[in-house]
Amino acid sequence: MSYDLMVFEKRKAPKTKEKFMRWYQELVEWNQEHSYDDISICSTALNNWFHEMIESFPAMNGPYAIGDMDLKNNPEIENKLAEYSIAKDAIYVSFAYSQANQANQIMRKLANKHTVGFFDVSGGGDIIYPNQITYTVRTNDKEYAFDRINKELFKELLAGFDPDIWDFIVLSPSQVVANSNFIQVGSPQKNTNFNYTVEIGINNPKRLELYRLYTKDRLAVFDMLINYYQNQQIPDYGSWQDVSDHL
Repeated sequence: MSYDLMVFEKRKAPKTKEKFMRWYQELVEWNQEHSYDDISICSTALNNWFHEMIESFPAMNGPYAIGDMDLKNNPEIENKLAEYSIAKDAIYVSFAYSQANQANQIMRKLANKHTVGFFDVSGGGDIIYPNQITYTVRTNDKEYAFDRINKELFKELLAGFDPDIWDFIVLSPSQVVANSNFIQVGSPQKNTNFNYTVEIGINNPKRLELYRLYTKDRLAVFDMLINYYQNQQIPDYGSWQDVSDHL
């Protein structure tokens, strides 16, 4: 009987326990059309995690499996061998039960270091997301939960802006991102010379500050939203108009 743990790509896994478990159960049916020992199919974060993890728990399978000669020369390694099952958005690892405590500690530590999620399959069932930041997107007629937010949603919303009504997007994190608590975009309208209106809220110790930019560059607006959402990076608002008095 093995002791099993899993890491996963944080942007691909659902954020509620119920949806996560459904996603997990589908994942471990192992019916994806690729080899399950090919790390090249994974994200950079999962790649980096894997290559550091096998330094502590060498792989017993796949192209990175430890060789027979290495095992013969280092017999103590045998108890640390682990089986890595690699899906596109997750890596499932099976350890010897004698390694449970150390495997759990090292796997959690490296998951945090490489900003991937961690699922304690054989232990307490903990699901840990790096940084624990989630987002919501609100428009003039709808609100999207975190598991609905992706690049395609932002593309669709920006492309669908109607200049005849006040369309808008508000992207809000669950905690402050780089001293900001939201970024919002208004649709191009006649009174803005058909520019997008981009505003960012900044948490000043004394008051909430609001900075505004007008731009016709939809790609630049898209990049601002993606960087805010994916990388927790805010745009350089140094040259933007300070409209804090409008709050």
